[in-house]
Amino acid sequence: KVNLEILEKEGLITRAAEIEDTWTSSVGALADSDLISETRAIGLMGAVAFDPKALEERPSLAEDTVAACREHGILTRMLVGPAIHLSPPLVIDEAGVEELTGGIRAALDSLG
Repeated sequence: KVNLEILEKEGLITRAAEIEDTWTSSVGALADSDLISETRAIGLMGAVAFDPKALEERPSLAEDTVAACREHGILTRMLVGPAIHLSPPLVIDEAGVEELTGGIRAALDSLG
């Protein structure tokens, strides 16, 4: 109950809805990497799925991407698929979205 009260009091649900289009667009733009087959985003959650051919050539691609993201200041984790999970804080703004997706892009570029 307290968590819901905080979400309402601080307007975090409204904030997430306001930035969702920016988030979805920025996450979607990661799909132009040769290493990525698909991106998914809803609300402020997302995932980036790896291209099967890229995984065949580099079986450790998902693990390597998580490590490269950390080197670029982005914390993420692997999902089954394989993919990486994206879940920024609800207080993120447009600059934060660009920083997060820019860090993932830099990580992917460093691997590709």
